[in-house]
Amino acid sequence: MSVTNLVPHPQLLPKNRTEAALSNPPMNVFGVPFTGDGFQVGDRMIPATIALRRALKGELQSGQWFYFGIAPQNIKIEPALSHVSATVIHIELLNQDIRSIQAEMPMKGGMFPLVFTQSINEICPNIRDVIPLKFDLKRMILFDPGTNDRIFPISLNE
Repeated sequence: MSVTNLVPHPQLLPKNRTEAALSNPPMNVFGVPFTGDGFQVGDRMIPATIALRRALKGELQSGQWFYFGIAPQNIKIEPALSHVSATVIHIELLNQDIRSIQAEMPMKGGMFPLVFTQSINEICPNIRDVIPLKFDLKRMILFDPGTNDRIFPISLNE
């Protein structure tokens, strides 16, 4: 089984945070404020994509909070264009092709546990390494903090 086989079918996108937590593998979901240009994650900023800005037009207000969801297979170690950095705390072989890496990402108020997967053919970090991570923003999901419902992507075509 390859990492790409773990990517959920678009029709299986979680409708809310509960479905995201129960998905297989569970999605990483964390609260983030919108800054006007993107989402503040610790001391870093994740840019808002053009598709997100078009879909939510006037609904994005600076200072507004959202839950940001990203599946483990949509996070990659990427030194050149990283969105966040995290400290590796656990590495586990899931099967002969895929490993799971647990890391802690600094957030306002403490550390957030983050899980991502990678092919065993990729260079494996060591425990306690601080690694640069990039999120596949085309596969990110936003949830409304009041209702916990998915608000982006609105449709399966976005």
